[in-house]
Amino acid sequence: MFLKLWHYACTCPFSFSPLVTASNENGSTALHLAASNGRAELTHLLINTQSVDTMAADGEGRTALELCEERRQNDWEVAAMLLRGEQNDVGQPYHAAAAAAIASSDATDVIKGQRYDDIAQQAIKKQRVDLMDGTHKIITLEKGFNSTSADMVDALFAMLGISQDAKKLFTIWVMSTSLKIPLMANQKPLEFVHNWPELLIRFYVNSDAGMAEMASIHMKREPSCTESEEEQIRDPVATSLLYEESNQRVVGGLYIASEQDLINLGGIIMQIEYGDHNDVMHRQGFISDSLHKFLPPLVMSRVGKKKLSHTEQMILQTHRQVTSRNLPDDMAEQLLYLNYCRRWPVYGATFFQGMLLTNLDCLGGCGPMEW
Repeated sequence: MFLKLWHYACTCPFSFSPLVTASNENGSTALHLAASNGRAELTHLLINTQSVDTMAADGEGRTALELCEERRQNDWEVAAMLLRGEQNDVGQPYHAAAAAAIASSDATDVIKGQRYDDIAQQAIKKQRVDLMDGTHKIITLEKGFNSTSADMVDALFAMLGISQDAKKLFTIWVMSTSLKIPLMANQKPLEFVHNWPELLIRFYVNSDAGMAEMASIHMKREPSCTESEEEQIRDPVATSLLYEESNQRVVGGLYIASEQDLINLGGIIMQIEYGDHNDVMHRQGFISDSLHKFLPPLVMSRVGKKKLSHTEQMILQTHRQVTSRNLPDDMAEQLLYLNYCRRWPVYGATFFQGMLLTNLDCLGGCGPMEW
């Protein structure tokens, strides 16, 4: 609802000017959100509101232009031109040309993923894609806005040097906090990003809260991929990405793991992250301040300090045992972790937020139950 409200507010500057310049808990103003989401039309309206400071920084010290160029969403290049006040081919300030295109009778509907001028048609040539190891890549899109999920995976594989036989293990996901959508090979990720506010309204339980969310593009595990298909691939980069995703699910609490499971996996993580066990270095207290990297939040919050200290000791002992196996390389260590997780029936499952609608009579009345 926030982007729509700000859109209305900046068209009525006299009655809504405090809202236009207001910031949220992260220090982001309407201009920060519009620019970071690549909403060129809204960016144009905001920068032409006298009370808006285009150089204002958010809570992390980033300007709207910096966020726009970092996120690279939707019509980000057009929005960036507007924020820079650049000149177009005929010497006009670009925001004037954009305004004319927006106001013209042949301006197209942004909601349908169409562009409203020729510059915007060519704008999306590079795109950020986030990976499960916390890094990201900027890929070149030869087809621009019409690039498919398969096109993006091909570009990433070429950049990362992943073998083609591993392609069936991954797909493109479009994600925000409240909604995560894995795409088929022929679907167009940028269309989903462009239509994200409408998708949130359609699928998200709390649509008003979801309107402020921005979508990002990720390459993750393909949900339909089987364990046997995974096990056939022996590509080090693909294995590393699968390990990172599985580890995030374990530590994030999505996979239900016993205490012994967490200890065993913790020992493998130690081997992967810190190398061979060293009795002098890897002693009690070595990971006491970073146990959140080994244990899910629910375990951390419900277990006392004494128990956590014991768990750390057991992880260090397991690390010693893993080192004694003399695994040949990083991929072998990551495969050891993955093969342990693959024993669980829930491995590879995709988790979605949803509602269960019921007509059961409940004391005090029953509505949708969120899971």
